[in-house]
Amino acid sequence: MRRLTRRDALILAGSSLAASTARAQALPLQFYSAGQGSAFLPYAEAMARFLSSTDAPALAVKTSSGSLENLRAVDASPQAIGTVFL
Repeated sequence: MRRLTRRDALILAGSSLAASTARAQALPLQFYSAGQGSAFLPYAEAMARFLSSTDAPALAVKTSSGSLENLRAVDASPQAIGTVFL
């Protein structure tokens, strides 16, 4: 069996990082917040604006009927995040 060299490890790490970055860019995140008038909506919009100025994946703000809908969306999709008040 061949021994893993430092060069091999760097190549493997670089290719893994490139693959995960490509996946992250291909899958925009969806940020579920409550509807108009909620404190959570401006929070989600501010997060989306901030992240758009970085190399982070795109963040699409989605309005919802509240915490229960946000929890269902997060449970249903690995690309979903949401605000919840318990």
